Amino acid sequence: MSEEHGRVGFATLNGTRFSYEIAGTGQPVVFLHAGITDKSMWNEQFASFAATYQAVRYDLRGFGETPLVEGTYAHYQDLHALLDYLHIESAHLVGCSMGGCTILDFALAYPQRVRSLTVVASTPNGYEYHIEDASAQTLLEEHVAAVRAGNIKRAADLETRYWLVGVQRRVDHLPPALIQRVEAMNRVAMANKVAFFNRVSEQELQPPAVERLEEIHVPTLIIVGDLDDRNILAGSHYMTTHIQRARKATISGTAHFPNLEQPAEFNRLVLAFLRAQV
Repeated sequence: MSEEHGRVGFATLNGTRFSYEIAGTGQPVVFLHAGITDKSMWNEQFASFAATYQAVRYDLRGFGETPLVEGTYAHYQDLHALLDYLHIESAHLVGCSMGGCTILDFALAYPQRVRSLTVVASTPNGYEYHIEDASAQTLLEEHVAAVRAGNIKRAADLETRYWLVGVQRRVDHLPPALIQRVEAMNRVAMANKVAFFNRVSEQELQPPAVERLEEIHVPTLIIVGDLDDRNILAGSHYMTTHIQRARKATISGTAHFPNLEQPAEFNRLVLAFLRAQV
C-alpha cells in the first residue's frame, strides 16, 4: 500500500523487531498503548485520525507482535529510535497508561521532538501508588498469586478485570466482546512477562518524571475516566497542576480505557485539542 493509504511494517531497533502501522498524511500523531494491550487498542481511533493526520501506532516491546528480548531497555528510547527510523522529526504523542508514562519520559528527554501530549489514564513514572480499596487489594493479590503459579490466562484475566472493568463495576456492565478483546491482548503481554521474568530490566528516566513535570512546556491534554483507579485519578490531578500548559478532560462512565468505552467522545476531545495546536 502507499503511505497515503497506509502501510504496516517491522523495524529492527534496539535489539528487537517493532511492529508498526502508518496511515494518512499531515502532522504525525503517534499512539502508544497501555501495559495490558497492544497497538490494536487504537482501532477505533486510527482511521479517524488518519483522515487529517499521519497516524502512527506500534507494539511496544513485549506486546502484540513485538518480541520481548533479554536485557535492559527503555520504552522512551525505543520511541526515539522508531521516530528516527520513520524520519519523523516531531510529533503529537498520545499515550494510555504505560504509554502515557512513556510519552512523558520522552518529552523530558527529547522536548524538541514533541508537538503536544495527550496523556490518558496515566501517572508519571515515580508517582507513588496507594491501594486502599479492599476489593482492589484482593484482585491484585489474586493476580500476583496467578503470576507466581504461572497461570497466564488467569493472571491476564484478573488484570483485565481490574483495569478495564474497575472495582466500581461488575463484569456484566461491559460488553463481553470488549472484555474478551482486552483479555486476548493481555495474555500475550502476560506470557512475555512470565517467560522473561528477572531476565529484563527497564531503565526509567532519572530523575523520574514525577519530579520534573514543570519542565514540560508543550500543550498537554490529560484524559481520565471517572471510574478509573483512584491512584490514576489523583495522579491525573497532580499532572494537571504541575504541567504548565495542561488541562484535564473527564469522560464519565468509563474506567481505564475511555477510548475503548466511548470512542466517539474520546476522538472528539483529542481531535479538537490537536486542531487548537495548529
